[in-house]
Amino acid sequence: CRDFGVPSLTSSAQLTVQVFAVNDHSPRFIPSPNYNTTVSELTSIGTTVFTVQAVDADVGIQGDISYSIVSGNQDGKFVLDAKTGVVNLAGLLDRESRNVYTLHIKATDLAPLDSKSANATLVITIR
Repeated sequence: CRDFGVPSLTSSAQLTVQVFAVNDHSPRFIPSPNYNTTVSELTSIGTTVFTVQAVDADVGIQGDISYSIVSGNQDGKFVLDAKTGVVNLAGLLDRESRNVYTLHIKATDLAPLDSKSANATLVITIR
């Protein structure tokens, strides 16, 4: 910096600039937010029923995704791995008592501020 006085004086300072990425993108389920699968009522507990997948165009933690079941699993028949999106059977199925489950699933990015999310539906038909 220089002033216009006589004699001219100058000064300098060192400064550190930190640039933070902005969480511009929401997660997006692929290939679409509507999933369907069919499962036998004889399926063993612990068996993988389906895998949901979402992507987020942000980088770093803002692009990392956590999954959760929002509704449709009141009787606890299914469990969703928060990191992988894998849906496993957690309870025995009985087609005669219930032949369709509709799980509402949320994918949320892990941005520490202003996290974003997307919703999907997984329809599981019991045969």
